[in-house]
Amino acid sequence: MLTPRFSLRQDDDCLYATIHAPFTNLSETEVFMADQDFRFFSKPYFLRLHLPHEVVEDDRATAKYEADSRSFIVTAPKKNHGQFFPGLDMLTSLLTPQGNESLRPTGGHHGAVSVGIEVLDAPGEEEETDIDWYFDQQIPESEPKPASDCESSLLIRREEFRYGFAFTEHGVFERLLSEYQELLDIKDPDHTNHMHRRALRIAKENEDFSEDHYLADLYDSDQIQYYLQAANPWQDLLQNESDLEDWSLTDVERDKLIALPKKEYLIEPDSLQSVYYGLIDILFAYCYDLRTTDGEHSSESGWTLAKLSATLSCCEKHVSLRSCIIVSLRRALLYPLYRHYELALRVFQDVVELLQVGKLAIVKTLVDIMPLMRESDGRYIFNQLYIEPYTVWIQTVHPAHVRSLSEALAKKLASVDKEDLNLDLEEIEHVARLTLEDQALHDMERVSNQISGINLQDQSETSDDSSSESSPCSSTSEDSFASSEDEDQSTEEHDKEKPGDAPNQIS
Repeated sequence: MLTPRFSLRQDDDCLYATIHAPFTNLSETEVFMADQDFRFFSKPYFLRLHLPHEVVEDDRATAKYEADSRSFIVTAPKKNHGQFFPGLDMLTSLLTPQGNESLRPTGGHHGAVSVGIEVLDAPGEEEETDIDWYFDQQIPESEPKPASDCESSLLIRREEFRYGFAFTEHGVFERLLSEYQELLDIKDPDHTNHMHRRALRIAKENEDFSEDHYLADLYDSDQIQYYLQAANPWQDLLQNESDLEDWSLTDVERDKLIALPKKEYLIEPDSLQSVYYGLIDILFAYCYDLRTTDGEHSSESGWTLAKLSATLSCCEKHVSLRSCIIVSLRRALLYPLYRHYELALRVFQDVVELLQVGKLAIVKTLVDIMPLMRESDGRYIFNQLYIEPYTVWIQTVHPAHVRSLSEALAKKLASVDKEDLNLDLEEIEHVARLTLEDQALHDMERVSNQISGINLQDQSETSDDSSSESSPCSSTSEDSFASSEDEDQSTEEHDKEKPGDAPNQIS
């Protein structure tokens, strides 16, 4: 049987289901609704929804087929007038049967222990449990030693080596080809506990940090300034409540949600915070890629997402919100094309605003990540280990948890600075400023010397010109003097001739 694409909307009186069934047989269509159970059958389609509240089948219930859209429109009256049905966009959750609220196997004798595992945030759950985001969990400083007569020690020891969503997987990379381990920054995670993985990650990050690349982006940041000023997709939604109310899943997104596994994920209470922190880690990587690609993913987006997320590339288990922020900021200055501290902080602001929009924004983001991983050289394994389970689980969490996480993230971001990253950024920038100042002073001295040389050259040329101009004047004077002497000589000679001439004239 096929699960048809569907969507739900509501008013105070009724729930309305639009079911896309283009190849239906109208004569064999059946609809059933009672309590929290809604069923639709029209060969080859079958749909069963587990609603958050009760509906009734009375005179108000209707079903009609629209030929233009090839869809059924089914009206299911609410049992309680005005009751709000939450999570109608959480399609995978609606398709998932609701099991028991808790699974508590009891241990036997001889040192066996009772292990409590809760199904958290079940669909339709009214009560919320506060989560202390400011409580820092602790990872043991050394690997626990198993005791032969203590099953709890063995359980804790196994937990220290697990990864994947809610830290439930082990041995996955060991069973895969060796090429898959190349996707990770830490090697052999199946035989490396959380504490050792963290030490390996930090050592590799310190080795990979490039001061030159960081300083180049710090002082040559025209493109980065452009990305800093760009808007994210959630700003307009937060400013216009009407747009947020009309915001919904696309048909493609609905199909992807319907195709996800229909299951409930059991999360141990001690791991719940770390599961949320892993989600923050992944959302940060996504928002970084979205901001630095103008909202259009590239062929390198899968690599960027996996590399920036320590949850994906290092099988990290974050023990506090602060450490999650610091790890994400560090990796944003180590691996992507643009490595700028202010840009990384702006990306975290994108994450805060994404969480403020709510669960639907997270679901759409995770759905958008799936094809990026699937098209990125074997990284589809991250879909199976993390992205798909996160997409199913986040549909079931209480909305108040998402809101409080957003508030805690914004508050914690304000308390983090460059020094917390342990990359000596302030010292590096100080040395760079001194170097630039020395270079600027040297350049000023060089320019000053060049200007002084030009002035000296001008003065020399001016002196040469003055002497050359005085020479013609002297020559003219001497010529005039010589000419004057010649004229005097000729006058004297002429006067001497005159006495001789006079007698001739007399005679």
